[in-house]
Amino acid sequence: MKFKGFLTTVVSFFAALIGFGLKHLLDIESGHDLFEYKNLCFLIAAFLYLRFLTGSVSQLWVDHLFEEKRSIFLFYFDILTLILIGVFATFMSYAENLNEFILLGAILIGTAILWSGLHIFIQKVIVKIQSRASWGKVWIPLNIFHESMFCLALWYSLRWTLMNEQPRA
Repeated sequence: MKFKGFLTTVVSFFAALIGFGLKHLLDIESGHDLFEYKNLCFLIAAFLYLRFLTGSVSQLWVDHLFEEKRSIFLFYFDILTLILIGVFATFMSYAENLNEFILLGAILIGTAILWSGLHIFIQKVIVKIQSRASWGKVWIPLNIFHESMFCLALWYSLRWTLMNEQPRA
């Protein structure tokens, strides 16, 4: 339980970081490229961030507070990845237009997919610790599904933008 205070602080920082981003999405005023989509973007971001927050907290608590064998290297890797995901989530919330919002969402989820693979590799090959929970079986397919949805949305959004772009004189 020696990581509990530090873990609580980092998770609170992550929650505050994404909270500021969600507030920004709600505060978008007319004239901003995302104004027309701000409620949809807010809902997408809120559910995505909530998934990352609850999933991260669950994984961190089970892997680093309740396991008998712990790896300090894996703990800091997980914490740094959580902070990186929080930064990407904040950038996503401050996107200038819909295409950028979707692209940053795809990068956010791509980071989570990369983290999942690296976490499993580090856990099994480098530190040789077996976790009680098998996170990869849940998170990797879910992240791949989310990534494919964001990539599909980005493709449609870019296609629509290019088809409706006014030619410059």
